[in-house]
Amino acid sequence: MRTFRWLVVLICALQGGSYLHASNSLGFDVSGGVGTSGGDVNGSVDLKHADVKNPYEAMLSVAHQYTTVGTESRTNQITGGVSHTADDHWDGHAELSYWKDSINAIHYAGPTAGFTYTWLTGSGGEVAAPTQNKDMVKNETATEPPPNDESAAASFNADLFFYGTEVEASSATRRVFDPRLNRFVTKVVPPRSTTEKVTQFHPNITIEKPLFDSAATPYLAAGHYFYSKNPSTIESLAGRPRFASSANQINGLVGGFLNNNGEVGLRLALPLAIDSDFRLGAEQEVTDNTWATTQGVTLTRSFWNHLKAKLDWSRTIQGGSSSDLFSGGLTYTF
Repeated sequence: MRTFRWLVVLICALQGGSYLHASNSLGFDVSGGVGTSGGDVNGSVDLKHADVKNPYEAMLSVAHQYTTVGTESRTNQITGGVSHTADDHWDGHAELSYWKDSINAIHYAGPTAGFTYTWLTGSGGEVAAPTQNKDMVKNETATEPPPNDESAAASFNADLFFYGTEVEASSATRRVFDPRLNRFVTKVVPPRSTTEKVTQFHPNITIEKPLFDSAATPYLAAGHYFYSKNPSTIESLAGRPRFASSANQINGLVGGFLNNNGEVGLRLALPLAIDSDFRLGAEQEVTDNTWATTQGVTLTRSFWNHLKAKLDWSRTIQGGSSSDLFSGGLTYTF
């Protein structure tokens, strides 16, 4: 409820300025699966003077997830950012995220930035603005079709996250071997505290090509992760929790730090005014180079020109085990 009030206050304050022309949204998602539950609240504000063609958009998202699958974890994430449509071809965005697993004592913070270039058909006249900026959305569950005069688009994004963990162990009584006495004895092991830090850089690119007047849009995404040092130590200290290693993906199912990631997908305009996204991906863990496969389907539909409903299914197969996550949500635009 506190998060909800923050978002309402933010949007009302931004609406209050008489010099603004605003197209705002407020939404929520809930998710669940075997041993997993979560949700998020999000809001966005389209900021511009009444006579300005190209908008600035501000967004805020707060998410929570709890899981007992694999290593138990309780995570919270907050992301805020702004995007700008420079002209008919260029869009850019910048965001700042903070994520924390309170059970495994691991957290990260850092910026994400990127841009999109769109190739247009015809003489390059005005483009009908999409319902959401593709850079600001920047997630695998976007379903909005591109404008009809889009020939192709390429997006480049990069995350720079600073991870840290502080592990504390209290004193305990243990049976240990004493080499001086040459036998096992009972001793009190003193308390210890361990701190590890690592920096992660994740450049990635997405290319899409609309077909059949944007009724079908196949896309391809790929990225690579760079680390300031081997992340295996911080991963083992944190118990290899299931955490999202990219912003806006707190529902990520693959556990552990990653080395490479890739995804192919297809966005389709279905009957009954339903937009959809079908995707298949693979993610490689950096510690042992094993691959996990991901699958997903997202369906969205708008009602009464203001309300959008979303249903999503995601599955991962990692280490021979399969996990599913289901989510649904509503977004109101005003």
